[in-house]
Order: sequence, then structure tokens, then C-alpha cells
Amino acid sequence: MKRYFEKFYNDEPMVEIAEATARERGTYTVEDSTSMRRYRRFIDGQLDTIIYAGWDDTTAPLTDFLEIKSGVEAQIFSPVERLPHGGRRWRTWYVNAAGNVKKILEPEFDAQGQFLQETLRTADGELVSYTVYHYDRDGYLLELVTHAPDGTVTSRQDA
Repeated sequence: MKRYFEKFYNDEPMVEIAEATARERGTYTVEDSTSMRRYRRFIDGQLDTIIYAGWDDTTAPLTDFLEIKSGVEAQIFSPVERLPHGGRRWRTWYVNAAGNVKKILEPEFDAQGQFLQETLRTADGELVSYTVYHYDRDGYLLELVTHAPDGTVTSRQDA
């Protein structure tokens, strides 16, 4: 039996909805009936992304993705790592429709779910840049500061 969700979350419980509700909304995520933890994301009634959850290695999901020939892009999520400060982080591989990894993003969040940092890597895992999120003491985002691999600031963006 397939399960339908409002949207995919890697680190929080997903809200399950009825199939009829999902199809009426047009934008939803459906869990495939496989042992791979594979999901299909639909946007405006069209298949948009294949999602694999809980992988430290992309080999098995990439093999499966190439076999199903979906014609859409994929995202492969690593397991969520819980951090000593109460936050969490994971890695997401972004895959084109041909099955090639385009980039890797590694978000890190604090205990309240606010971004602390996001790291961008090449398909081979080489560091491209990382962005640090700065907040005021009340938790409002002040700025985003992007750094080159050597730590040099490459841009600042006011929130």
C-alpha cells in the first residue's frame, strides 16, 4: 500500500494524507513500496523528483535510479546526524535525469531548526563554498556570509 504525504522531510515526521487529497492538491510526495525508502515528489500533478532517504553511499540509490528510468532528477539524502548542541545535519546529493551527481549540499541546523551553515561541494565531494547564517539574540536572521574553501569571505547578504 502506497502512503501519501504533504511533502518530504528528511529530519521530521511527514504529514500523511489520503490519496484522493494528494491528487486533488497536485503537489505531494508518495512513498514507493520498495525496501529502498524511495519517494516520488509530484508538483502540479507531474512527477518532479525521485527521493532516496537514509543513504551514506550513493551506489545503491544511483543503480536503482538508472533502472527505473524516471526521466526526472533525483535527490539522495544521508541519515540525519544529531549534534551535541541539539542540532542536526545531513548530506544531499543532487542527481540529474541521466544519473550523474551534479552537486552536494550539507545543511546544518541548530536545536530550533534554524540554519547554521550550508556547505556546497562538487559531485566529487570537493568543497566549493560554505555559507554561515548569523542571527541576532532574538533569533532573527541578520546576514548570510559565504566563504571560499580557504575561509576567505566571498559575499555578504543582508537578510
